[in-house]
Amino acid sequence: MVIASTAEPEQLVALANELVGRAYASGKFMYVDTDLKYDQPQTEIVFDRDKVRSLGVDMSRWDRTCRGSWAATRQPVQRPGPELQGHSQIKRTERLTRSSCSRCTSPGPRQAGTLSTFASLATSTQPRELKRFQQLNAVRIQAVIPPAVPLDEALAFLETQARQMLPRGYTIDYAGESRQLRTEGGRFLGVFLLSGILIFLVLAAQFESSATRS
Repeated sequence: MVIASTAEPEQLVALANELVGRAYASGKFMYVDTDLKYDQPQTEIVFDRDKVRSLGVDMSRWDRTCRGSWAATRQPVQRPGPELQGHSQIKRTERLTRSSCSRCTSPGPRQAGTLSTFASLATSTQPRELKRFQQLNAVRIQAVIPPAVPLDEALAFLETQARQMLPRGYTIDYAGESRQLRTEGGRFLGVFLLSGILIFLVLAAQFESSATRS
């Protein structure tokens, strides 16, 4: 099952995890999980703009220094003869922790300072990949059901719970076997009704023909 919305991924994950909890509590599922995980550590640099101005830090110079220290940027090496591309990067052991990042230096016109002088580091967790479904933010709920539980019954339970808990603006859709079941199931009902009507018309025509001959 897919939950899709224009809402932020954090809200989608919270609702999907609640639905996963309800699914486990029902006893109808052996395994339930989502494909959107907030498990990627991320560190953001938050600048104190007042200190940046007072220290006269050249942000473009600091940007080049930071990229060269951490990101291994390719830069041309100034030398006679053919142009060469070089990588500038500090040792791996010196760029693995927050404290080592804070010690990165950024020269200014008046004095050289470390990053911690005019900025702080904020750590958070982010998803490794943002999921999309039909141009909307989405999270997919994947499940394994016991042999004794029909797929239609498991889907019906998830659908009922989703309608109860999802706010307005959220939609549910399907993928994999669930999509096949819901799509072909709806078509089967339409074909069945059409066949019934056709049979009724044929029998009615035969009955009318027999009555006319009598």
